[in-house]
Amino acid sequence: MPRAAKSKSIQASAAKAAHDPLALKILYDTYWSQKGWKLHPWNAPPPMPASSDFEYAKSRGIMFSHFAETRSETVSRVRRVAERTSIQSVADAFISSLETRRLELRSALGSFAAARHFPAHACSENSRRDAPHICSVCGLADVDGLHDRNVLNFERFKWGGVRHTDAEYIAHDLELFCSEDVIAPSPNAMQILRSVLGAIASARANAKPADLERAIAGLFPSNQSERRVLLEIFGICGVLEPKGKPSYRKRFIPDHAVPNPPGSKNDWAYPVAWWRGSDGVNRAAVREWFPALSEKM
Repeated sequence: MPRAAKSKSIQASAAKAAHDPLALKILYDTYWSQKGWKLHPWNAPPPMPASSDFEYAKSRGIMFSHFAETRSETVSRVRRVAERTSIQSVADAFISSLETRRLELRSALGSFAAARHFPAHACSENSRRDAPHICSVCGLADVDGLHDRNVLNFERFKWGGVRHTDAEYIAHDLELFCSEDVIAPSPNAMQILRSVLGAIASARANAKPADLERAIAGLFPSNQSERRVLLEIFGICGVLEPKGKPSYRKRFIPDHAVPNPPGSKNDWAYPVAWWRGSDGVNRAAVREWFPALSEKM
């Protein structure tokens, strides 16, 4: 199968050229070091850079002030931004990212796949029995305090997102995506996608997601974490759809209906965690999301 034509250094330069490199460095340095997370954002107060650095990154649209928002406001944001996002734009951005490594644009396909059937609902009327402060539909928590968009943006740039079905992330991701200029994918990018789908279709019957991650290594500029996220996006949009475990392609999967991953050591997201090689590639989903792609994979 053909490999990506451009070098990793060229791809990295292309990604950096789209956004201010210094602002991105400030964002990265806020959360990440050579050892990984500086402070785990779910268990510690959000870290902030020096005031001058923060203002600089903020002026470049890379970092944001913390803000207050109710769950109903978040639900409304998701539904509004989904209405003004097109399937072609997120598909084109996803395909192009395989060549440019613009991970922040790749992310939008997963977020839009989850958002386009996102239901109007009142979180306060859909509390989980085991956790009354959690909405059983969208999973939003009723918590006091300010929201941090910066960690969401860090995840968006670092890996192409990690929580594409989370309402806060969806709203953040798609709102920023709608302000981006998306170009049509090149023939080379289309060929990369064709190669990736071909590698998936050729997987042995008992293959698991981790096997797919290794199978597509080298087909496009990426590291292991980026490939994992790509496969999880394929799961959300239904390209990888396990039997009996629906994707978000035709309907939103409520939080209470998302099963835990199979096996105690499985940390893949739903639904790709359940995918096996015998499930193959969902060609109907490929035709829907990537209609310009040849049937020959």
